[in-house]
Amino acid sequence: MISMNKEAWDDAQRRRAEKFEEIVRLLSNELGSDVDAEQEAKEAIEQWEETVEMEDAPTSPATPLQSLLREYHDICEEILDIEVEEHDITLTDAERQFIEIMRERKPTDNLKVTIELVDGAWEVSMSLVIEGRLKTIHGTGRTFGEAWESAER
Repeated sequence: MISMNKEAWDDAQRRRAEKFEEIVRLLSNELGSDVDAEQEAKEAIEQWEETVEMEDAPTSPATPLQSLLREYHDICEEILDIEVEEHDITLTDAERQFIEIMRERKPTDNLKVTIELVDGAWEVSMSLVIEGRLKTIHGTGRTFGEAWESAER
């Protein structure tokens, strides 16, 4: 990273980690000690991201958890903006969403991603094991964005 943006990036990463811990604490308090609050937080973030992807206009959070999830999402957007600005890249919404999903993955997520451009057609496939269940999406289109948007999530 370029040093002039590193401080802002580090600050945003720190705030993202702190916001994640806030979400974990809230879920731990709400759900009790019998649940894996960190896993529940990851799932809540993933569900929130899927909801945000489908929104035309952001809705106001109705619960404390939704407020924290919105703040977490906004910080992730800020991090992505810093990274994109640094490299002078313009991303489509589909590319931005893909990067956000990839950023949230952990080594234990058993993720497989395939992106192909064959004879002018894009194909996107992603498989992820969540709580022992395989979740797979697949989409095709004339552009990466079309393929990404056509993939069922």
